[in-house]
Amino acid sequence: MTVRFLLPAFFILLITGHVSAAQPEDEYSLKANIAHLETSINKELHQIRRELTRLRMEQQKPGITEILGGIGYILGIFGTAAYIQAKREKKRQGDSSNSESSEMH
Repeated sequence: MTVRFLLPAFFILLITGHVSAAQPEDEYSLKANIAHLETSINKELHQIRRELTRLRMEQQKPGITEILGGIGYILGIFGTAAYIQAKREKKRQGDSSNSESSEMH
């Protein structure tokens, strides 16, 4: 283990009460405490990673807003197509009535 890791780990152990500043402990006990701390931290990190993965999966699913938005988009496309078709039909009916009236005169 490096000194860079041992000092912060020692202070964490000191703060949490695993090591007393008044009683110097031997190196083996300190390493055992650090190993225990590492195990605890790894367990917590594993749980946090699992939770983050679950949240990401939930965010990827479409919500009610996206579903309703998609339905509205599709209805809007069909409404526009129906409007265009109705205009064409009206124009054809207007053209055919104009041609009939001109034939009568």
